[in-house]
Amino acid sequence: EVNGPVKKQGWFLHANTGDEWLLRLSFRVKRNTFKQDELRDQLALKSLDDLDELPIYGRSNRVRVKNLKGPWQEVSLTIHWQEEIATPGFQEFLETACESYLGLIHREEIKPEEIMPWKVLKKKWHLSRKGFPNNKRVRWDAELLESLFDLLEQTYPEASYQWDSKSLVNLSHAGKKKPFLTVHTKRREGVDLTLQGTAGQITLGKIADLGDEREIKTDARGKEQARIRFTQKKQVESKSFKALLTSIK
Repeated sequence: EVNGPVKKQGWFLHANTGDEWLLRLSFRVKRNTFKQDELRDQLALKSLDDLDELPIYGRSNRVRVKNLKGPWQEVSLTIHWQEEIATPGFQEFLETACESYLGLIHREEIKPEEIMPWKVLKKKWHLSRKGFPNNKRVRWDAELLESLFDLLEQTYPEASYQWDSKSLVNLSHAGKKKPFLTVHTKRREGVDLTLQGTAGQITLGKIADLGDEREIKTDARGKEQARIRFTQKKQVESKSFKALLTSIK
């Protein structure tokens, strides 16, 4: 990983060495710096199908350009030979990328929170295994959270999802600001889901067999708040949990 002068400003280059045949280079630059077709022509990387020396075929394009949320654009390249980047075209690309990245992070008007990973990655951040306190072992599987979000998106397709918080995701009904459901994604002990309901809408009987832990609280206005902690994927796939979500629509 290559960062700027201040690490919290975000990374410039990620080099992924996990592939047997290809090195994946991912650069972050200012939004709209490059156009994909023009950069492909400039770098002139051959299609993998045309490389008889490598036993790999039909993989994705070797040059990808994508604007991300916030001020960023990501450029991904896959490289096998050093000679592929020892070219005037790549040198020009690298110089432009460096200038773009440094120009962005040195802008006085850029706010530090704009480049925080949860602001940029949004849903991907919450599904990742980063951001947990104390760097201790997480006691639940990543598939649990993926299944939960899939279910929520199926149950509440019209809801507004707030992905840009560091450790929780809020769901709000269309046109409403106050969330009716919150998922805490960065707690090591489990995934906590909180539901808001009117008096009597959520009973202990409805949640008695859900998750590992559960509780209901009532505030001074009579509003109920139910919290359920999940640690296993099968818990969010239960019929009783799906029925509970449907009842809160």
